[in-house]
Amino acid sequence: MIENWGESNKEYNHCKEAPLVKCFLKMSKYMWRVFNAMRIVRVRLPNEAKLKGVVRFGEQFHDPEHLLSMWLQYKRKGDAEIPSRVEDVKSFLLQFGCDQAVLNIQARIPPACVTKMNNKINEYNKALASLVTDAKRRWNRR
Repeated sequence: MIENWGESNKEYNHCKEAPLVKCFLKMSKYMWRVFNAMRIVRVRLPNEAKLKGVVRFGEQFHDPEHLLSMWLQYKRKGDAEIPSRVEDVKSFLLQFGCDQAVLNIQARIPPACVTKMNNKINEYNKALASLVTDAKRRWNRR
């Protein structure tokens, strides 16, 4: 999850001033992997962690994994940017509180939006880390 998020950030840095709909397409491979891992991990998190995160899964048009899967298909077809379904992009951004990006998806992804996404991904990472206890560490060393 974290490694693929790092790769997503590298793609973001390569985008320079590319519009969000083009940059997300470039980032889609790694971002899909991140959200796929987050969905799989979510069932292992304590209930409190599940409730406080804003990233929702299982809602077809709000599910980040589903949206990124669609965007990855566009990329594989050779599209240069995410086509027509701008509402999907806005829905994705709103889950992370990226209100400024929603206002102008033809602009570059605001760094503050990437920071907000990073914070949500780190919440999952911290929740996972909290599940590792001393007893589990000792067991894994055997």
